[in-house]
Amino acid sequence: MESDEALSEALLSRKPIRRVALACIACRLRKVKCDSTQPSCIRCRVDGKQCEYQKSRRGGRPRRPAAAPVQAASWPDPAQAPTINGPVVHAPPSLSVAGSTSARSGSSGSSRSPFRTSPPSSTGNSDALLDLGSLFGFGSVAWLREATSGITGIQADRLLTQYYVYFHASHPCVLPKVALHARLVNEPGFACTLLPVLLYIGSIFTDSAPSDLLSEIALKAVNEVRSQGSHFTPVFVQTLTLYSIAVYWCNEPQRGRNILDEAIQVAVDIGMHRAQFAKQHGCDDPVLEESWRRTWWQLYITDAHIAGSTHTFPTKTGALHITTELPCEEELYDCGVRSLIAS
Repeated sequence: MESDEALSEALLSRKPIRRVALACIACRLRKVKCDSTQPSCIRCRVDGKQCEYQKSRRGGRPRRPAAAPVQAASWPDPAQAPTINGPVVHAPPSLSVAGSTSARSGSSGSSRSPFRTSPPSSTGNSDALLDLGSLFGFGSVAWLREATSGITGIQADRLLTQYYVYFHASHPCVLPKVALHARLVNEPGFACTLLPVLLYIGSIFTDSAPSDLLSEIALKAVNEVRSQGSHFTPVFVQTLTLYSIAVYWCNEPQRGRNILDEAIQVAVDIGMHRAQFAKQHGCDDPVLEESWRRTWWQLYITDAHIAGSTHTFPTKTGALHITTELPCEEELYDCGVRSLIAS
């Protein structure tokens, strides 16, 4: 008993061992213990050797350069920028996402529109100078024509470019840009429903347009379709899907989840999860058919993604009998090569 007490006292009286994570190069090479004293450890001093320590490779992240002051937001000169049906230019934006309040609110623009901060050039493509109402025929939709009266073709193209460069690659269900432009011109459903949401998403990645205003226009476009009742289309499903993603990742997760659930319900009601749907609603256009297939699978993936990150199982789409074909290769779809997609 006494021996146990003596042992306990001895253990308590022992000084804690100081573990040394650093060792000099000489001690490391000899694989002997180093006390890591600097500038020279005891062993190196006794042996008369030069004591050196290897520089740590665990340095902090390099500091970012100081951000340049944000200039007043302005749209590019139409003479120097691509037209709305031009190719997508894969280049970073000239302004960062975290910008000035004035750019977001549009206070630097004219009284007519927060988008325009300088008069457009008289040169360049005539379509680029038209407002969206004239370009896409919003005449029959009074509120949308009024809301977008200050947005010219070149401004819309800038936002669409932002959408395709920074958002489309991760959510590739919208038609390729050239094919989308053809639909925007010829089909009001694309222009009045989908386009406002695409412009809003594009505005999230630039300071040259007021994102808050475009968010309101996108919401009103969605509500206009909702007010029509049960006559929903795949364009509306695609619009809701993309809008839900943008809302969810703009710090409104519950509202985004609700919009996604609505998109899933509409998609199931019109049969987007069935193989024949894309053909029936593709207007004999293989690229459009592929867009509908991709819209369904974007819904499916987003549903699973949110469920996984929030631990809310089962998913809304997991129990469905899905016969929709899987998407084709990205290169074929982005090029919009109809013959290859059809084969």
